Amino acid sequence: MVSTGARLVAAAVIAAGAAAGLGLARDTKAELQKDLRDTDIVGEWNYDDIDGAFLRAAREKKPVCIVFR
Repeated sequence: MVSTGARLVAAAVIAAGAAAGLGLARDTKAELQKDLRDTDIVGEWNYDDIDGAFLRAAREKKPVCIVFR
């Protein structure tokens, strides 16, 4: 007998696989940047490098502002 929890996990795995198969998952970072019209980064930003941002903030003794999109 299969538990309800195991069925939920199996359903989630199947749903994730189906979403990826339908192309709902982003293929590349460049494709996402194009969709967001975020291809021309101006200034000194740590783009897509959270570890680098924290290292830089510690080195320069400045706070970190993180934007998730």
